Amino acid sequence: MVCGLVRGGCGQQFQGGSLHWSPATGAQATHGAIRDAWAAQGWETGSLGYPTGAMTCAVSGDCEQRFQGGTLRWIAAQGRVQRTA
Repeated sequence: MVCGLVRGGCGQQFQGGSLHWSPATGAQATHGAIRDAWAAQGWETGSLGYPTGAMTCAVSGDCEQRFQGGTLRWIAAQGRVQRTA
């Protein structure tokens, strides 16, 4: 685990995903396309900041995860991640 990240956070990369912690958000896991999109936007140093909750998925296969600066949503039928404010 690497600590000393922005806003006092820590992070650990794993083969199947990532785990990040900050004093404001607690420990949250990210994985799959949402994790990849968060990484592409700069991880915790980007405008999304840290994840604030667990990823939730619907029966349709669509998933979303909230971050300090917005939400990333996996749209299964389109095979893409969408960012919303």
